[in-house]
Amino acid sequence: MQFKPNLLRLGVVMAIAGFSPLAAQALVINTEAQASANGVASPVESDIATSGRIRSSNSAFDGGSNASSSASGNDTGFVVARASGGGTYDALGEVRLTETVINSAFVPFTYDFNFRIDSGSLRGGVSSSAFTLQPGDFVRAAYEIEILVNGVTAWESAAAITFDENGTSFVSSGVDLGTYTPGSDSYRWDSFTGSLDLGVLDPGEVIDIEYLMRATAEGNVGVYSFGGGECGYGGGDDVAAARVSEEEECLTPIANSSARTGDPFGPAGTPFPTITSAPVGQVPTPVPLGLMATSLLALAWQRRRRANSRH
Repeated sequence: MQFKPNLLRLGVVMAIAGFSPLAAQALVINTEAQASANGVASPVESDIATSGRIRSSNSAFDGGSNASSSASGNDTGFVVARASGGGTYDALGEVRLTETVINSAFVPFTYDFNFRIDSGSLRGGVSSSAFTLQPGDFVRAAYEIEILVNGVTAWESAAAITFDENGTSFVSSGVDLGTYTPGSDSYRWDSFTGSLDLGVLDPGEVIDIEYLMRATAEGNVGVYSFGGGECGYGGGDDVAAARVSEEEECLTPIANSSARTGDPFGPAGTPFPTITSAPVGQVPTPVPLGLMATSLLALAWQRRRRANSRH
């Protein structure tokens, strides 16, 4: 196979300039799901992968209390964390992705991390208006999304909605994804897009980018009995029945909560990398002597071949 002189020279110039089409990257995906009902915890489910899709899910049930959670992640931009429960419960779904980025070019590059968070929600409340939460009772749903660069938080968003004897309260930190209406039993947000400036990477410089997404749900309100009749078909006064212990039959949670969020790092369907880069200026930096020598030899060989072809 013969290379045309102009293509060869272009390749040599690009090699000397040090422009690399992509930075080297490596990805690790971790998922974890925890669930506990009435103090009885299921074994923690977790998984780890460097490609493809993984999912961890968990559930627990004891009497009328229940908890469930799930965490999914893959290498093409899909991530979901969920947690829910009712009665006395604790649930957590967490996805953690770590990506190592190396500037393999011979010139400094600027890097941006473009991401999108899908729509999600926090919600909860009592099962019936017949119940009033007592002092110390609560149910809560929360989420946390964080992007760290070399272990330092560079972007975050977190919120929690709590229901107790004083009514409903809401707290948030970092970037607000939605708008909460005071007194509402839910907090929702639409998809959010953003771009994080990662700064300049010198040739050979390495950074670690970590994405953390966590959904939690917890409560301690216990359960109530359905009353007369078969489970789910009691008399008219069963909703107002007194609270009962977990050993009773026909039980349902007094209150519940749930949290759902997804995708902290890129438009759905957009594969990794979701990191864009551009050279800083256009001035090349010195390259290794071996590469320079190889480039010069290639040019000399091409000139000699052209000269011989004329004779």
